[in-house]
Amino acid sequence: MSAPDLDKKTRLSDIIGMCFDKSISPLDRITRRFDIIRLYFDKSAPDCDNITRRFDLEELCFYKSTSHLDKITRRFDIVGLYLDMLSPDLDNITRLFHIIRLYFDKSTSHLDKITRQFDTIRLYFDKSTSYLDKITRLFDIIGLCFDKSTSHLNKITRRFDIIILYFAKSAPDFDNITRRFDLVELYFYKSTSHLDKITRRFDII
Repeated sequence: MSAPDLDKKTRLSDIIGMCFDKSISPLDRITRRFDIIRLYFDKSAPDCDNITRRFDLEELCFYKSTSHLDKITRRFDIVGLYLDMLSPDLDNITRLFHIIRLYFDKSTSHLDKITRQFDTIRLYFDKSTSYLDKITRLFDIIGLCFDKSTSHLNKITRRFDIIILYFAKSAPDFDNITRRFDLVELYFYKSTSHLDKITRRFDII
């Protein structure tokens, strides 16, 4: 076993231990799961089967009686599918966004609407980078949604800030999409209460 593999397993064990620490809130534990997930999308990992087994172990720690954690548990069980090297890059990204939408099913109505737009966003990903890199960066974005240090709308705004930067570095064809994200970000920054208006902007995207 190589040193990097041992380091990953050790860090995973540390994270698993947090599941049983009653002083840590469920959202904190979920956030730390996203942190650990990034380790297993590392392209230097030599054995996809071992990575998948790590996710199987991880999802067991999420098994709780509450419905939203059960839902997250099932998502982790599916994560292994994204390590299937036989699937096209866009296929993997598409399926990932479908799963992300499910993470937010128990959220407020406007968050559900926003999350559905990721099904469209995935079509515009630049194919010049590895799909594993894209997935890793996506989990970084998701992590902002669980950051309890900022207000609800600001968390959403910061997520779109990162997406804007991602598209800004893409081909010129993505400029129009970037500008639309600029518009969406401004609506969130103003903390407008007209959520239907925001939803219509997402329809344009």
